Amino acid sequence: MPPTHLLIFDIDGTLLSMDEETSFADAFREHTGRTPHTDWERYRSCTDWGVAVEILEEHHGRAPTDAEVREALALFVQHLGRNIANGNAPLNPTPGAVEFVRRAAEEGYALALGTGCVRASADVKVGALGVLDQFPAGGFGDERFDREALIRDAIAAAERHYGVAYPPERVCYFGDRRWDAEASRALGVHFVGIARTPEAE
Repeated sequence: MPPTHLLIFDIDGTLLSMDEETSFADAFREHTGRTPHTDWERYRSCTDWGVAVEILEEHHGRAPTDAEVREALALFVQHLGRNIANGNAPLNPTPGAVEFVRRAAEEGYALALGTGCVRASADVKVGALGVLDQFPAGGFGDERFDREALIRDAIAAAERHYGVAYPPERVCYFGDRRWDAEASRALGVHFVGIARTPEAE
């Protein structure tokens, strides 16, 4: 019997934490000759694609082409993979996250990723966790600017993969940021917030 309930997971701050700022800064410095801000709160978007567009727009003084954005993000993924492999960007799993994902799969839940990471970056990070094979579907930050869109993408991808319709009441999104909660509320899906400190939003 196909799974009747869908669990969607954010990556950064939810499944894991790591220093990706160095990889991001190195990639965009290589691409533009300038070091970008890595305070994510200063950007309007909450996706890799959206942040890259803002950085390149500021650098070029015009809207970047899709090819320019893809080139810059490809450099980021290269730096990220290299830094994870050589230990310069330690990847720290959220306590219990890997076990929870595996248990959920064993118990018959449909699983998907819903992340602002571009697909290639998501594959590197979740692959390093050892649970990429548990996520046959996902919504990613490729050419997306907001969280609602990529959660909708994740639901649609899961429906195609599992051959099941997932109405909002059968979907739960796991995330760690204010925009995760707001997007879940707007879409009418359940939300589980991951708090790393007592002062978390």
